[in-house]
Amino acid sequence: MEDINDQPEGHLDPSTDDLSPLIKKRLSLIDDIEKDQQQQLSPLRKRQLSNVSVCSLLDVETDHEAIESLELLLNSVVKIFCNSIPYNFHSPWQVQPQVAVRLSGFIIKDRWILSNAHGISNHTTIRIQKHGDPKKYPGRILYIAHECDLVILTVDNDHFWVNVEPLTFTDKIPRLQESIIVVGYPVGGDNLSITKGVVSRVCMAFYSHSLEYLLKIQIDAAVNSGNSGGPAIQGKQVVGMSFEVRNGAHSVGYIIPVLVIKHLLDDIEKHGRYTAFPRMIFQYQSMENSSYRKYLKLNDDQHGILVTSFDLACILSKLLQKDDVILAIDDESIADDGTIYFRRGERLNFQHLMKLKFVGDTITFKIIREGQEITLTSSLDKTPALVPWHSHDKRPEYLIYAGIVFTVLTRFFSCNGTLQELTQQIVVINQILADDVNYGIDSDVKYAVLKTVNGIEINNIKHLAELIDEISNKKDDAFIRFEMETKEIIVIECKEAKQSEERILTQNSIAHARSENLR
Repeated sequence: MEDINDQPEGHLDPSTDDLSPLIKKRLSLIDDIEKDQQQQLSPLRKRQLSNVSVCSLLDVETDHEAIESLELLLNSVVKIFCNSIPYNFHSPWQVQPQVAVRLSGFIIKDRWILSNAHGISNHTTIRIQKHGDPKKYPGRILYIAHECDLVILTVDNDHFWVNVEPLTFTDKIPRLQESIIVVGYPVGGDNLSITKGVVSRVCMAFYSHSLEYLLKIQIDAAVNSGNSGGPAIQGKQVVGMSFEVRNGAHSVGYIIPVLVIKHLLDDIEKHGRYTAFPRMIFQYQSMENSSYRKYLKLNDDQHGILVTSFDLACILSKLLQKDDVILAIDDESIADDGTIYFRRGERLNFQHLMKLKFVGDTITFKIIREGQEITLTSSLDKTPALVPWHSHDKRPEYLIYAGIVFTVLTRFFSCNGTLQELTQQIVVINQILADDVNYGIDSDVKYAVLKTVNGIEINNIKHLAELIDEISNKKDDAFIRFEMETKEIIVIECKEAKQSEERILTQNSIAHARSENLR
């Protein structure tokens, strides 16, 4: 978890060997105390207390089962120590100071350890520690899935895997108000922490690490920094993984449901690698307004969503048209508010149907076009967004010319637009490194979007580099005219730009005028 206030949590004895007698003694002591208290209470109060189980933390019937389940968790949940060096998007030739991250994880099949990608991004070292073991073993990444904030790690040292058993997953999504426990290593102590809560909500929402729109489960169990990557348990099976909290809210935490986790595992098994989630980039609006329905000649029993636009680079641009009404996807009816039936009393956004599939799978649309009902079929792809939704583990691209720093627009800036081509990028002016060659350029061009170079529209930053090289190498007295989307103009003389390059790089302690992929 990130940006969480530290709150101390109770912890369990780190010795696995002594755990069972201690727990038995404690449970016995609690039973004796409850009996003494009940003797002093009214008959009505006694009946109420008799329904409370001392083992309610794990929702089991006997102390023996509680101890067995708890010991299983202690052996299977690990602590992960990661050092990372984040990239600097404001000064893309630099990196930020190294940071140390602590998070949780748990052991699954095939000597795999599952945890959160947001704690491993831009890593330099990874160490993994078992419960009750003082040694930290070197770990390495097998697969990382930033879209769903998951990472699969392993440890090569055989000693790490002694006396550990993989946790197993349930096949169902827990229902509202069902109890779960959250296990991990949050701030406030070094030992394992176990907290209990209930399921508050199941919904489609954006994952903060990637801005991917996926299923998530809201819980009210205490979840703090360090809990990330720890399992959410119901009975003896995993129902999800802790990964987010809502800042400023009380008792609002989120877990990645097992449905999303299994999508990653099935993807790897099916394709031998992680292929990510399909993405259909088109804009739509609800059909709740009666005038819309009459205008589009819909019957009372026809419901769905109205297609308003789509990215030309998306595969669906060859299938759907503006003003199409999507009635159903894979025979699942879509309501006028864009939701589908999930289970009794619960509905989800229709995009859940797409996220259940893999890249390359087939999807079927039932639509109304100009009053006629037709069925269309398409394969699914992973269309990139015009502004990348995340740039984790990727060095930012940049180009410095005459002190003007050009870079690629990312999610850290805002921009509207649609993707026309798969290679398209938005190039912006990040900053201007002051020098005589650029003296007098208006500071308002900072963060401006570059539109053309000598009248030629820019497709991406590599295209910009090629144009600058082509123009400046033709003749020394050439000029380059940069025009922004906001109509501001910058004109640079090529001869002066060449003479200033080494000076500007030296003044600002910059090794190269371009990122590695543009040299």
